[in-house]
Amino acid sequence: MEYTTAPFRVEISAHHCHVTQEVLDRLFGPGMDLDAHFKRPLSQPGQYVSDIRLDCEVKGRDGQIRRIEGLSILGPVRKYNQIEISLTEAFALRIDAPVRRSGDVAGSVPCTLIYVDPVRRTDVAKVELPCGIVAQKRHIHLDHQQAEQLGVKDGQLVSVAVASPVGRDIIFQDVLIREDPRFDLSMHLDTDEGNAVGARGTTTGRIVKL
Repeated sequence: MEYTTAPFRVEISAHHCHVTQEVLDRLFGPGMDLDAHFKRPLSQPGQYVSDIRLDCEVKGRDGQIRRIEGLSILGPVRKYNQIEISLTEAFALRIDAPVRRSGDVAGSVPCTLIYVDPVRRTDVAKVELPCGIVAQKRHIHLDHQQAEQLGVKDGQLVSVAVASPVGRDIIFQDVLIREDPRFDLSMHLDTDEGNAVGARGTTTGRIVKL
């Protein structure tokens, strides 16, 4: 095994959702301003966690309706609706969530997004989506200059050795390179992948040649 880059940030992302302005307006009324609900910034420039949480209902293979509670809405608003969960959550919900890159939601699992009154815990508004639930394909965000420094290109699949704080270092293969001028260098894993490494929040990784 040969390391081909210096260490870079690896972040663990719990379940969350991205929504369109249309969905926000249907849940909260016309002109809903997600930016006004900024809670804290994310590592990617211009992206943030809002202070709004939604529940999500989905029908499992057995016909039973189950609910994911407390999905943070990440801003800014998107051109698509996407609910990102782990495969462990998909197993518990008895659904077949496809592993997809961000924005590729066609044919994914349909669901209902629900705004719940945070005090009374009663459903206030619902929006049915024909698709949207996915498990996020592990990926690396970077801009063009960073891509050149690492010797990678947009859409490329690489292998990354991720450091473990508990002695469980792992090499993840099929890591998607996502290049955009708005991005900053960071790899994103979901909670299943983070748990496998024994990491919470952040750790570090390096691209490797196997």
